[in-house]
Parts: sequence; C-alpha cells; structure tokens
Amino acid sequence: MTTAHDLNVLLVDDQQSMRSLAKICLNQIGVLHVTEMADAIGAWACMHERRYDVVICDWIMPDMDGLDLLHKVRDNAILRRMPFIMMSAQSAQHRISQALNAGASVYIQKPFAPPELRKALELVFGKLH
Repeated sequence: MTTAHDLNVLLVDDQQSMRSLAKICLNQIGVLHVTEMADAIGAWACMHERRYDVVICDWIMPDMDGLDLLHKVRDNAILRRMPFIMMSAQSAQHRISQALNAGASVYIQKPFAPPELRKALELVFGKLH
C-alpha cells in the first residue's frame, strides 16, 4: 500500500508560480517530500544523485523540454521504470498521445486542482493512503 507522505517527488517546471501551486496541491494530498527543479537539465542531474518515486514534469521549458527529459529517462536502464507524469497547458489530443506514446505514465492538463493531481498519482500507484 502506497502512502502519500512516503512518496519522494521530483517536480520540474520553469515557472515558479506553477511549482508553488503543484507543491501546495501535493501537500494537500499528503505528499511531504518534494524536490523542486526549474529546468530539465537540473532535474536530470538530480535523478542521478537521489532516488525519486515519481517525476512530475512540465512539457514546455527552455533548453531541454519535458518530452526530451522523458526520452532520457526511458532510455536509461536504471531510471526507465520510474513513473513520469507529464503536465502541460496543451490540450490537443495529438500532443497528449505524443507524451503517452513517448512513455509518460499519465498526462495532466494545467492548471489542475488537488483532486486531479491525486487521480494522476493514483493511476500510477493505486489508491493513496
């Protein structure tokens, strides 16, 4: 049984306001361990320094976008099974399909509320306690 307060989350978004909103949502769900990164390059480095249970990553970012980071994770023998939740304001079905076909565990549209984020996490981990 997965408990929300035991999850170790890597949250990646270039917008501080979105990271703050997502962290508030995670805290309301009961997730206490959140590492915030403002870019995918830094997130990639973090993944080699510490173990995370899930990555929640924005798609559109400068330098390396979330889809590029997802490809790197899925191509890495050690990290490839790590759940990866892609979040984006993009709602076009072909973009959602592109993320899921690339290996995203779940796609969540921004902005979102705690129940939507909980649902995304429960699709990955099952019912959270």
